[in-house]
Amino acid sequence: MSNMASRFEYRHDMVASARPGSRRAAGLAFAVILAGAVSAFAQDPPVGDAIDTTHPLYQQRPYDLITVKRDGSQHKILPLELPVRELPVQKSGTLKVRLEREPADEVVIRWADIQSVDLWEDMVLAEAVERTGASEHDEAFRHLVYLLDKYPRTKGLDAAVQNHLFATAESDAAASRFTMAFSGLEEVYRRNPNYVGGSGRTVTAALSSVVNEILKAYIESGQYAHARRLLKRLESQYGDERLASLADARRAMIDRASAKAAEVRKLLGENQLQEAQAVSREMLRIWPKLEGGFELARDAAQRYPIVTVGVAARAVRFDPSAIDDWAARRVGRLVGRELVEYVGPGPEGGRYATPFGSVQRDDGDQFLAFQVRPAEGPSGRPTAYDLAERLMDLANPASDQYAPGWADLARSIRADGAFRVEVDLRRPHVLAESLLRVPIAPTDRPPPWLTVLQPYVVKETKETETLFTVNAEFIRKRPTQPAELRERYYEDSSEAVEALIRGDLLVIDRLFPGDAARLLESPRPEIVVRPYAAPTLHWLIPNLKNPFLDNATFRRALVFSIPRQTILDRMLGGKRLPGCRLITGPFPAPRGDGDSVAYAYDTRLAERDFDPGVGLLLISMAKNQLAKAAEKKSEPPPELKPLVLAFPEDKSARFACAIIAEQLKMLNVPCELKPLPPGQTADPSGEYDLLYAAVTIVEPLVDAPRILPRGGMVGSTSPYINLATRRVEEATSWREVRERMLELHSLAYSEVTVIPLWQIVEHFAHSANVRGFDERTVNLYQDIERWQIEPMVTDEE
Repeated sequence: MSNMASRFEYRHDMVASARPGSRRAAGLAFAVILAGAVSAFAQDPPVGDAIDTTHPLYQQRPYDLITVKRDGSQHKILPLELPVRELPVQKSGTLKVRLEREPADEVVIRWADIQSVDLWEDMVLAEAVERTGASEHDEAFRHLVYLLDKYPRTKGLDAAVQNHLFATAESDAAASRFTMAFSGLEEVYRRNPNYVGGSGRTVTAALSSVVNEILKAYIESGQYAHARRLLKRLESQYGDERLASLADARRAMIDRASAKAAEVRKLLGENQLQEAQAVSREMLRIWPKLEGGFELARDAAQRYPIVTVGVAARAVRFDPSAIDDWAARRVGRLVGRELVEYVGPGPEGGRYATPFGSVQRDDGDQFLAFQVRPAEGPSGRPTAYDLAERLMDLANPASDQYAPGWADLARSIRADGAFRVEVDLRRPHVLAESLLRVPIAPTDRPPPWLTVLQPYVVKETKETETLFTVNAEFIRKRPTQPAELRERYYEDSSEAVEALIRGDLLVIDRLFPGDAARLLESPRPEIVVRPYAAPTLHWLIPNLKNPFLDNATFRRALVFSIPRQTILDRMLGGKRLPGCRLITGPFPAPRGDGDSVAYAYDTRLAERDFDPGVGLLLISMAKNQLAKAAEKKSEPPPELKPLVLAFPEDKSARFACAIIAEQLKMLNVPCELKPLPPGQTADPSGEYDLLYAAVTIVEPLVDAPRILPRGGMVGSTSPYINLATRRVEEATSWREVRERMLELHSLAYSEVTVIPLWQIVEHFAHSANVRGFDERTVNLYQDIERWQIEPMVTDEE
């Protein structure tokens, strides 16, 4: 009989608010009823009524029952109309009734001929009491619920409810159903704190015994937070003087935590720092208020800070400039650096910094000056000559590191001493330094001095976990930053969220959108959820080797044929996440006023809503166009073969591509899914037709040439796209940049250069005891040197 106490609880108010009328009022009412002639009922009583024992009383039509003295026969009568449904104390004269079998006729009976009158509610109550005594608790419960609903003023009902709850709780406790017993006993206590059962046992004694079992089970199973929360509530509600078991549970947890504290001290003394930190976390998980416990845990954490990060995508390469590979870009900040790094949005475009020191533009935007910060490590130190050599290598067409945009802009590069590099530009460029978002050094031939600029090194790699340790030669390391960073892969980010809540993780680098929305809607004090400064743009990149995908009409048909808004809504779990929306092209859409990342997005372009009818029509038009083109070449028309949709391993891509494939099949466009190997975001074999891409564009001015034209990620063959991209690169003012970026967006929209899906504002989550994150974080590890880990004090603390 689950949740019985709560089902009684709402009826208690009805019982408590009833105000029985006085017996004097009842007697006056009966003086009126008893007037009239006496029938011959007593002299010649009719045959008694059969009492239905096959159905519970609460399922029968209500009646009162008269028992006649002469022959003991029982007669069902319609319920007496009494002001308070109580019989008079003085029974004299006569009583008018209507027999249930002949309700139209009034019968007058002398009280002297009546042995007893049983009111309907009293009979139901008596049945409930009898069932309780027989341990038929479910049936007793149904009788009592009926009375609480229909006859809440029944005399003795509250006492019967208390007895029933107490008896049921004792039965539950005997069967080790302690949670159910606890619920029932709390309801008894609420109704009557001084309740004493038939055996002489008080409700507080019974509660203490049951609470002891519940708390002991929590402690033995390691559910210390549950135990503490329950303990705190019971201390406030009852106190130790009523529930003696509270002190026992408190002492048991303090003793366990004290034993862990002793173990931490021993491990610290033996310089087993990782083990000491793990045990200190367990100590605080047991009893956060342990005297001296927080200070001890902080000592362990600061001696060897360890952070475990949950990731949704594994990194198989380390490239901080890979805009289409979230994992490679994330880890690239740990073991590699960019020559110039985007550190967040500014008033116009982004803000940039360099690991070498600092970089500045002059007021005319035609000159760059790098200042190299003096530093020296065991492997040497970077100087202005090293930086200048790298800049010249990027401008050299014969180098495998050649960067055409930089080569076209840089006129001269010179080192001015050991710590300054000056660059003259051929023309003004509003963000010339942003062109240098490239690896700080060639990955295949790193110079010796590179190690002093790398915060971490890879210590160990497993299938689902990668261990990084702080680089001893890193010249800007801080004693409080994590000494060890462990990335743990989770196929389902919801499992990572549970691990974060449990304390098994301290950070999740990328939440599934629905998980982010859920955590933001129902915040937890121990978890902080933050948005990244730049959104991800989700597209389908067409393989132009397929004649259908090389056809703009067919690509446009795909846009109309995919229920993009439905997929996005499902990814968000039906909730809202600001900035998440459909997009019309390859650039970030505004997330609010003053969004300096969205300067390339043309808000005037109309969204192409899901319309499978239009999609089918455009597919038919594309087939006709391709057939006519083939006919001109005297070739057979191309056949629309099943489209191969390739996608990376993360949850968002898997989720979206499964729906896209099914939808296309419904439109007679066969589609096959091709999951890419772990850690890959591209298919170098080219054996696909559509590639699901999640791209992070932080500077459209610089990223557009890396993405759209021939030689870029998309590799558009359109002369208009290639020309417009070139015009963007040649812009010399922010006015020209905006105008030409909007023009490029419009062309990409018209030609459907990519199949735009949606924009996601990505979020990461971390334990509240990890500090040091920038308010406008772009890369999870961009401020890793500032991270600090404090011991986590959980729940009520």
